[in-house]
Amino acid sequence: QAPEVMLQLAEAWRAASPAGAPSRLSLEVAKPSVNPEALTPLFRICDYAFFSQEFMEAYRADLLEAPQAPEVVAEKGTNWDWHQHVGLRCLRALSKRVGSTKAVWVCTWGKLGAFALDAATGHEFYEPAVAVHKVVESAHAGDTFIAAFIHSTTKGANVGGALHLSSAVAGHKVGQVGFSGLGNALRNVEYQEEEGEI
Repeated sequence: QAPEVMLQLAEAWRAASPAGAPSRLSLEVAKPSVNPEALTPLFRICDYAFFSQEFMEAYRADLLEAPQAPEVVAEKGTNWDWHQHVGLRCLRALSKRVGSTKAVWVCTWGKLGAFALDAATGHEFYEPAVAVHKVVESAHAGDTFIAAFIHSTTKGANVGGALHLSSAVAGHKVGQVGFSGLGNALRNVEYQEEEGEI
């Protein structure tokens, strides 16, 4: 859909939401076919925006504008400053461009994990990807991540908790074919968090 059509749909949907119980609006920005500037009106009204690594890498030079700092490399077992990762730096830069928003912006980064920025507070988050013994099917892992994130926030999870839960459930997804049993995986992670096991 064209950004202007998506904006009209989003505004109509918001207007139809019951008073006192506003619905949450999310936006997935996966393919770099639409320039971030064209999405700015949507960024300003959405509650959640989910960005792919592919999108951020395509627009990193435009978003960061400054001479490129060396890429922060993260490897298992090493200490690294995740605050300087290009994904999070792009989220910060995009947030500054868009201006006032209450959204939580999330950027997934494959095997490395996911980053989030609470644009309202400026708080930043990182969750490493779950180690998977064998990748069976990676298709729809992003959809699984987004669904788990939104589900957990509607249940009251904070951004860090939602990031943890969605990464764990997406990790389960890539270790299997299809979606069967992912609801159980989600409940198991929620239970472990409630019991303080995670």
